[in-house]
Amino acid sequence: MRVPSRLRPSPHLLATGLLATGLLAGSLLAPSPVASATPGAGAAAAGAAASATRAATAATAATKPKPAKTSATEARRLSRVKTPKLGWTRCPSSYRDSRLRCSWLTVPLDYDKPTGAKLKVRLLKNPATDRAHRIGSLFVNPGGPGGSAVELAAEASSMFSPALRRQFDIVGMDPRGTNASSPLRCFSSTAAQTSALSGFAVGFPVTAAEQKAHLRSAAALARACANRGRATASAMSTAEVARDMELARRAVKDSKLNYLGFSYGTYLGEVYANLFPDRFRVLAIDGVIDPTTWAGTSANRNTPLTARLRSAEGSWKALKELMRRCDAAGPTRCDLAGGTRTAQQKFALLADRLRAHPLQTTDGTISYALWISYVGQELYDSTAGPQLMTTTAQLLAATDSSAARSASTAALQRALARTLHEARQIRGLGYDDSQESYSGVQCSDGLEPSSPSAWAGAARKADAAAPYFGASWTWASAPCATATWKAHDEDAYRGPFTKRTAATILVVGNTWDPATNYANAQRVDTLMPNTRLLSSRSWGHTAYGTSSCVTRAVDRYLLTRKLPAYGTTCTGAYQPFAGSASSRTAATLQKSIAADAAAGPLG
Repeated sequence: MRVPSRLRPSPHLLATGLLATGLLAGSLLAPSPVASATPGAGAAAAGAAASATRAATAATAATKPKPAKTSATEARRLSRVKTPKLGWTRCPSSYRDSRLRCSWLTVPLDYDKPTGAKLKVRLLKNPATDRAHRIGSLFVNPGGPGGSAVELAAEASSMFSPALRRQFDIVGMDPRGTNASSPLRCFSSTAAQTSALSGFAVGFPVTAAEQKAHLRSAAALARACANRGRATASAMSTAEVARDMELARRAVKDSKLNYLGFSYGTYLGEVYANLFPDRFRVLAIDGVIDPTTWAGTSANRNTPLTARLRSAEGSWKALKELMRRCDAAGPTRCDLAGGTRTAQQKFALLADRLRAHPLQTTDGTISYALWISYVGQELYDSTAGPQLMTTTAQLLAATDSSAARSASTAALQRALARTLHEARQIRGLGYDDSQESYSGVQCSDGLEPSSPSAWAGAARKADAAAPYFGASWTWASAPCATATWKAHDEDAYRGPFTKRTAATILVVGNTWDPATNYANAQRVDTLMPNTRLLSSRSWGHTAYGTSSCVTRAVDRYLLTRKLPAYGTTCTGAYQPFAGSASSRTAATLQKSIAADAAAGPLG
């Protein structure tokens, strides 16, 4: 099942190469009726072992360490801001559900100047269906940076279980500077933006000329955001969003925060937990970012944020396993299997062909960069593996210069090219601030190299460690080179991330997650003193909804604060190649890829 189209980020990110690099949770699925919970094995076992060790340590400890409290500095910042009154009204008619309620939250641009400039932050509430047993508000965030929490809350009926929707108002707050919340706009017009960002149009840069063009556009974006967009861009760190969420918690009259964050939304949860360690009831994070790699340290600051995240390694690990399973399934169940080459060798052959000679058709060009971006996005979908292998097999045939050029091959070439070409053209429909939102948050949060030239070397190194995906991920943060990005948030939070919280945090990690490497969940479970790791052997980005095992464990925690047993590992209800291989005509394939392309990135 795919995320509803209203939730998907703009196709602009598809065209700019963030298709495979944003962090929006792209696979928040409805609960599946099939589930299993088993002891950990393989990578999941390592996380389970760490949790078990902590369980033993806790059991033998004579006294429990005291939880941390909100610092005097943060307490003072928030206490000086009067709790806003929310004016909930029916949401605009574009939302079909008449139960939805919308409001604006007025927040300080700078919490150190509470009576100074203000921003308007958009809230949407999807009311609990059982008002008599309502627990409170559950704040949700889908990731990004720049994904719309408002849209996630609006789609709660297809994203979250009935159990959660019965007892929680599902509340989405679009982070400041994004979507409807005083969006960051660094250019005076769509034309100016399109011209300045033209170097991003190839996906991610491969050739030396493309790299120069990409860096020119990255510098142009940085200059524009430091000038026209400076006021907002200098106040977009995740710490500011966490403070806004704390203000929103007070505004909805909850004594403690209830929070569920996916992907980049896990970093928001981690920052909130360390700024306000005694102010949440439950906090669950799924598709986990290691906060020390996002924020950066003195040891890793000379590596671009998008390289040190290890997301590319997650993508490569997932693709390798998918191709291994394809070979094991054989040609009756996987279209890329069979013959003298393995699936991995065939994929490499296709990549080499597209790198050397992009596929030219009357309906556009399929380049290596656009193909890898498409593959990265498909890996976000928990059920897309077999179709990805089918598409790879068909494109391999379409690029075979020795094969007879049949009408069906030509149709397939045109269908693929037309879809990707049309996705790029969507950018012309109006001003698209998704790139500004993404960079505004990322460049405010993380320590980055000074020189833009650092990205080329880092991309080569990343591609060596994680073929195909290393460069595509690395280049996404190029606008953040500190020599060019001059809009700085002095109140950004960069740690420590080791505060002992009063309530236990539920950390959810998926072994085959292509964007938020499972190793991140293990790292956070070790780094933060009061956590519980729930592992899942499932596919796609994030784990909630991939099995009733995961969904019920997360739901039970959010509803009752009961944690899964130490070492719990779920298995996704869907596993690739359980059925026969798919076979589609070029027209059907075109329709499928069009839907995928419109989905945009993650994040």
